[in-house]
Amino acid sequence: MTAPPATLQADALVNAIAQRRDAEVGAVRAGAEAEATALLAQARDKARRQRRQAAGALRDAARQRLRQLQATQEAEARAAEAARTVETLARARPLLQAALVARWQQPAARQAWAAALAAVAGPRLAATGRVLHHPATMPADEVAALAAQLGAAPQADPALDAGLRVDADGAWVDATPAALLADRAQVDALLRAALEGEHGLEGTTP
Repeated sequence: MTAPPATLQADALVNAIAQRRDAEVGAVRAGAEAEATALLAQARDKARRQRRQAAGALRDAARQRLRQLQATQEAEARAAEAARTVETLARARPLLQAALVARWQQPAARQAWAAALAAVAGPRLAATGRVLHHPATMPADEVAALAAQLGAAPQADPALDAGLRVDADGAWVDATPAALLADRAQVDALLRAALEGEHGLEGTTP
């Protein structure tokens, strides 16, 4: 026995609706799955970018910290070297004064000292009224020769143990150790140059 035509039509309509519904559900499910896959991929990409950015920030911070440490160490090294230089100069100045006095005791050095004074004082000071101040221990013949060369009256100075000074008309040329070392900045610069030269020589091979 066959179903009435009306029943067959109703069944066909129900089947068509069901198929259409299944197709729509499948399409919605596929779209949702595709969207979920895309969102998941985006989330993973974002997470990877964030990890890379975080790692890069950590590396940059580490490099910056290293640079800061290096700068601090270099500054501390420079400060320590400067302190050592100051200490060395403080020890060297009195030694330099003593070295000049010791040099004065050598006849050849003393005569060269006197000649240098004459070369400077001769053309600079007034020709009259000159007074030559000298150590009392300076040999008399040397004093007489220099005084004659300068046209100056010799005068022993008990305060001098080395060096010479010539006065004339309120001006003077001072070649005593104290005067020669009076320009502390220049003396320190010369001492530094000498120390650097010694350090340079230590680093070379003959």
